[in-house]
Amino acid sequence: MYTKIGFIRHIGVFLKKNNFSSFHKLNADKGLTKIKKIYWLFYNFINNTFSLSTDRKLKINNNYFRSMDIKRIEEHDTSTPARYVSDAFWDSVDWQRLRKDLCEDVQAVEVGCGGGKYAKVILENLNNDLHSYTGVDHKANSNWEKFSAEKKISFQVADSAQLGNILNGKNLIITQSALEHFDEDIVFMKSINQHVLKYKKPVVQIHLMPSPACLYKYLWHGVRQYNPRTVSKLTKIFDENTTRELIPLGGINCNKVHRKFITYPLLFKNTDRRFDRNADYIKSLNKALIADKKIKKPKASFYALIMNSNFLEYKI
Repeated sequence: MYTKIGFIRHIGVFLKKNNFSSFHKLNADKGLTKIKKIYWLFYNFINNTFSLSTDRKLKINNNYFRSMDIKRIEEHDTSTPARYVSDAFWDSVDWQRLRKDLCEDVQAVEVGCGGGKYAKVILENLNNDLHSYTGVDHKANSNWEKFSAEKKISFQVADSAQLGNILNGKNLIITQSALEHFDEDIVFMKSINQHVLKYKKPVVQIHLMPSPACLYKYLWHGVRQYNPRTVSKLTKIFDENTTRELIPLGGINCNKVHRKFITYPLLFKNTDRRFDRNADYIKSLNKALIADKKIKKPKASFYALIMNSNFLEYKI
């Protein structure tokens, strides 16, 4: 049974340096008892509340989402609000500039790639400038075979904390909805930092991760959510040759739509309203996106973290 001793142990973990950005490692993906679910919610509430001691070099860009060109959601789309704004973000990336920054020779790796959906996104946007894409996950996915038909695309099974030689030669490193699942996210970022220091050429990182609002939307999902303070634990690992920009995506209205159509119906009725009330869902989400784009300081649905390394010292 999870007792006061377990609670005290996690508070003790909070007071010392760890290999993870939250002060606990309870991972809901692995299953939790009822009492551990309560602790998980409480720990993440505390972890999300405090926002002191942020990385002074971390720039928070509240204008990016407001300037994004977000297409209206089409009929029968069942993407969650967070997934929709995430996909809109990938559409907004200046891929032409990325090609030039990486000398038109992009070697990409996606850690926590799942089914490999974003392999296609990267290939379509980079075309001939994509040298290779490697998808990495802790277990194989049946969709990998479909995407692997393209010679530039490959997949490997590996743990996020044991990337080894997988990062060698890679200059575009991405994660989508993955960091929150890594028990030791700091170990993962330290591996990237070691690669950046050794590689010396420009490296671009793009990480999309859940905001504190996701605690009340997804419930018992992964290990944690992120705020500027916990993101800073990841960005402070890198030196002055790495820029860091945190972009809030979505906002309070998208969060309300998620809770109304997904969280509460699933929690109390075991029903996902995106499917049986799809027209209402699409109408509500379209209105929410328009409203959130007008907010100057949004309560983010999700975050995008962009880091550029070695651009200051690299000479072509």
